[in-house]
Amino acid sequence: MTTATATKIDGSAITTAVVSQTYNMLLQNGISHDDAVAKLQEVLTDAGYSQAGYTDRLIASHIARLKNGKAATTTKYDASKLALQVYAEITGEAPADDKQAKSAAQTSDAQDAQEEAAVAETETITPAEAGVGSADKSADTGAATRTQAPAFQPSGLAGLSFDAAKTRSLDATLKIATSQRLRSVQQVFDAITEAEQTVDAQEQAISVANKALAHLQAGEVEQYEQIDLGQTPSLKTSGLSELEVDEDYVEMIDMALDKLTQNQVDSYQNLISALKAAEAAVETNAQALREVRREIKANAPKPKVSVNAGSTGSGIQQVDQELDCEVVMRKASDIFSNAYGTTAPILDFEVPTLEWAGQPHPDVPEIDATFRFFAPILADVLHCIVEGEIPWIHGETGCGKTVFYEQLAARLGFPCIRLNFDSHLTRTDVVGKTDLIPGPNGQSMTRYIEGILPMALKMPCLLLFDEFDLGDPEIMPIFQPVLEGKGVRLMGDGGRLVKQHPYCFIGITGNSIGLGCDNQVYLNVHEQSGATRDRISKYMEMPYLPPEIELEVVMGRVPHGDKDFAERVIQLANETRKSYRLSQMNQLVSTRHVQGAVKRHAHFASMYQDSDELVASTLDVTILNYMDDTSRAVARGLVDNLFA
Repeated sequence: MTTATATKIDGSAITTAVVSQTYNMLLQNGISHDDAVAKLQEVLTDAGYSQAGYTDRLIASHIARLKNGKAATTTKYDASKLALQVYAEITGEAPADDKQAKSAAQTSDAQDAQEEAAVAETETITPAEAGVGSADKSADTGAATRTQAPAFQPSGLAGLSFDAAKTRSLDATLKIATSQRLRSVQQVFDAITEAEQTVDAQEQAISVANKALAHLQAGEVEQYEQIDLGQTPSLKTSGLSELEVDEDYVEMIDMALDKLTQNQVDSYQNLISALKAAEAAVETNAQALREVRREIKANAPKPKVSVNAGSTGSGIQQVDQELDCEVVMRKASDIFSNAYGTTAPILDFEVPTLEWAGQPHPDVPEIDATFRFFAPILADVLHCIVEGEIPWIHGETGCGKTVFYEQLAARLGFPCIRLNFDSHLTRTDVVGKTDLIPGPNGQSMTRYIEGILPMALKMPCLLLFDEFDLGDPEIMPIFQPVLEGKGVRLMGDGGRLVKQHPYCFIGITGNSIGLGCDNQVYLNVHEQSGATRDRISKYMEMPYLPPEIELEVVMGRVPHGDKDFAERVIQLANETRKSYRLSQMNQLVSTRHVQGAVKRHAHFASMYQDSDELVASTLDVTILNYMDDTSRAVARGLVDNLFA
């Protein structure tokens, strides 16, 4: 080899850009691929380049980047000075003069910087895990982006496919070594291909999202609206990288892989490392894409929704007043910061809220600051809202099912339209009817008067089907298309279809799960058809409040109440609940009863000279007298123990 360089090559200054640029120039000089790689590796080794042993992998990655348009071929006229030095060391040709080299080096500084940052981690990881390349770092507007994917270097293994006849022996060994969990080596190569293709799609999506965000941050709404963010690229992890391989077969597998790939993959571990690196890049990119799209949502113009303030009025007495509101996505954990029942961040996702211009809709409930949400149920109900699904909350009387939905609507700013199911509910109550009404000239005219269901479906709201299991089976089929999200067809109004508003969400409560009642407490519930129940996404049981939370809630609602008395009534309530579960009594003491007892006790406290008489009379009128004889006898025994 003829040495033409006057100064020794600094191996610590070599980047992957230098390697790829030199390789391009060698091919242009007529040197074959194999010779170019071999000569490069020799010079890089002499120069002390730490990644010299992985030259073939770096070149394979560069070739892959050339194919997918992420790299450009370099010539002697735009290569860096160091690349020209390496090229001269191999070919014996003198590098370009200092002026040309300096100019060329300046034009490639940006590429060197990007490549250097991308390969920063390759000093400590295997070549299959080395990373180069990233999503676009700036938008067309020139504004700096906030989110970009970390560098990832393709393995060069994507797209490799082998004839089954050539892999038959290796596949048989892999089956034995993995206890039949890996059927073919091609599965691993296909998984690498799918993962790296997903990374490419993610990088493009991140680039597009960053451009959209930059336009928003610059106030360029029209340019933002012209950008199609597209679908979110996703990948289901193959699980192949976690397979355990019998050590007795590893050497045999490595030799077969090396032969199959013509030295491109010399070990099963390197193959799996490439898969792990690609799947890890997918996960990291997914997080980066979520972050930038979250920022886009925060900066994007808020959709406006017009709501008729009289839409829940009665018949023709509706008030034609339009109330404007904006749909604003907010993080659930910020809205429901005092939820109890879990330490996990299960509320760390965004939910829609309505912000009203001026006065809110009259059906938006008032916020009860004392109400406490049970986080596990809250998270699932909010998830149903986000996904457009329907939750069914069931539980014992007075556990807070209905109030849960009302307070949920209050905090989200949604009107809460409550439809109570009972034996007197008729079809006309639900869908409406044709009726005679006074006309403008005093003459009667026929008009279709909508029921509560079509009126509510047309507006943004939380539509609550309360005590759904009390619904008469004769009218329940009305609700099946509604539960499917298909609206309701008004046959009495010419078959007009009322579609469900995009921000109309449905919630259900019931004492049962729609399968009837097996005790004497809820004898009036109906067993619902399997077709109806199948349309519900989630069933959740609402528990009573824990004693310490129940005390906090009751004292918050009755601040002048006697705390000691409240604590003992809550003890009584919990003991009756235990007895109920053991079938020792048929009635329960709910939080509503506890609150009533504490309120009554506080009101008459100054009027009774005998405190025992005050306690006895309070418990009688608020709790004991509503029970049947058997339950009352059990409860009196509990009272004697707790209030002695």
